[in-house]
Amino acid sequence: MIYSNWLDVPFKVDTTEAGDTLGFYGEVAAPKLTKEILNTGDVRMYINLNTPTDPVIEHLPYFDIYSGINITATFQEGGIFLYSNVDAGSFTDNNGVKLIQYRYILIPGGTAARKADSGIDWRNYKAVQQYLGLKD
Repeated sequence: MIYSNWLDVPFKVDTTEAGDTLGFYGEVAAPKLTKEILNTGDVRMYINLNTPTDPVIEHLPYFDIYSGINITATFQEGGIFLYSNVDAGSFTDNNGVKLIQYRYILIPGGTAARKADSGIDWRNYKAVQQYLGLKD
């Protein structure tokens, strides 16, 4: 299993030739994301919607029914493409606190399961963190 640190990901505006905004995108380099992992393994992406000291973590794709915010992840060899209907990029607030960070987990297909029927909820970051022994 391979996992990234919590990453700052800037987003750029996606526009038409006429200058109309379509959405926003960010790119994450993942050099160990190989064709083999894409074909036989698993890739997970998480977003920390809050601060490193007070995390609120969700699994991508993320959709909030109240705000209408939608963030998706597309995985390809060597990287991850994020797309959103809002600027979902990392930033530092006026108090110097980081907000909005991303983490990926790569699970090669040859990785033996820790338990035959783990019952792990891959959408629950705390459960995944505990199951895989991830450090923040």
